[in-house]
Amino acid sequence: IKVSLNEMYRAGVFCLLLAFLLTALVSLVTSRKMTEPLMDMNRAAKEIAGGNFEKRVEITSKDEMGQLAESFNHMAESLENIEKSRRAFIANVSHDLRSPLTSIQGFLTAMLDGTIPPDMQNHYLQLVSEETGRLARLIQNMLDLSKLESGEYQVNARMFNIWETITG
Repeated sequence: IKVSLNEMYRAGVFCLLLAFLLTALVSLVTSRKMTEPLMDMNRAAKEIAGGNFEKRVEITSKDEMGQLAESFNHMAESLENIEKSRRAFIANVSHDLRSPLTSIQGFLTAMLDGTIPPDMQNHYLQLVSEETGRLARLIQNMLDLSKLESGEYQVNARMFNIWETITG
């Protein structure tokens, strides 16, 4: 009986160890399967934070992880569109600011080097004054836009009857 009990104990311990190893193996595989998409999203988030707005996460399932990946990709697309708009805005602002500055610089240089005769200088000084006014308006518009975006400046929206204005 003792020998049989010892063999049963050994078989029981062996089965317990085998069950423990199988459980550990299944747990490892399952946890890897669950955490790998999160690790992919983490890597993609770091790339996007570094400025690579074209980075996307591959959607491999329809469960919660797939929905999270889809939301992540939607967020990345929105950030990419915002960045494109920002770049276009900066390019437009740079061009709009450069135009009056170029005119001002050209008129002043022509007056200083004598290309513009003294009797025409008042006319060109008037043009320089108009261009500086245009430049000031552009800068003020940019400051107002910045205040609107930051919430510092509130728009006072109210009803307005355009028909009265047109017909009145």
